[in-house]
Amino acid sequence: MYTSFRPNRPLKGSRLQLTTYVQEEVSALDEAVLLALNSSRQVYTHLEWVSPLESEGFTEYRDASFLEHLGLRDLAGQLAEFWPNKGPCWDALAKAAGPTGKAAIVLVEAKSHRIEVCGVGTGASGSSKAKIESALGETKEWLSVPLTAPWTGTLYQYANRLAHLYFFRNRARPAVDAWLVNIYFLDDPYRPTSRAQWDDFLPDVRAELKLPGKPEFCVNVFLPAIAR
Repeated sequence: MYTSFRPNRPLKGSRLQLTTYVQEEVSALDEAVLLALNSSRQVYTHLEWVSPLESEGFTEYRDASFLEHLGLRDLAGQLAEFWPNKGPCWDALAKAAGPTGKAAIVLVEAKSHRIEVCGVGTGASGSSKAKIESALGETKEWLSVPLTAPWTGTLYQYANRLAHLYFFRNRARPAVDAWLVNIYFLDDPYRPTSRAQWDDFLPDVRAELKLPGKPEFCVNVFLPAIAR
């Protein structure tokens, strides 16, 4: 079971912004996320945030740990078959519920500036790399993306989040109503990025990944950064 522990609140960037919203401005966070989810004709009325919580040292969870916190421990074996250990470490996790009992899980990736979106690629090798490439290939087919699209390079982080969305909705048995919520903070004092700059940048990200449009079950949320 792999976890990434953060015993103290982060001091800057998207992690600081996200923990501040979860701990101190959760009503504003809930309103923005629910609005984005329900714009896709869903009916969710409540969010229960299970990470990052101050009571748990602002821990970000991955692998079997994040499944356990979402109440999905029984899927750990299936996830291990789909993706190798040390998978995505989720910035935040929540459970969404509606008035008729409709429920879903919410997987959150948060960014405060454009540099955060890009990385160095997968770095995996051997059987782990083969498992990742197989999972990404299935996800590309699901999203009608050419198999030759470059998903293991600088935008690998975005790609592997999409792969986990695919896992829950298509590979898991039973299937899980899952949503990927990308939170983009506006004008973070640490490294300011305006809404116009995000709007200019994000289409380029989708184009680089050869996505034909905004992926289904994936929503973007824009929140003003909180000055600390």
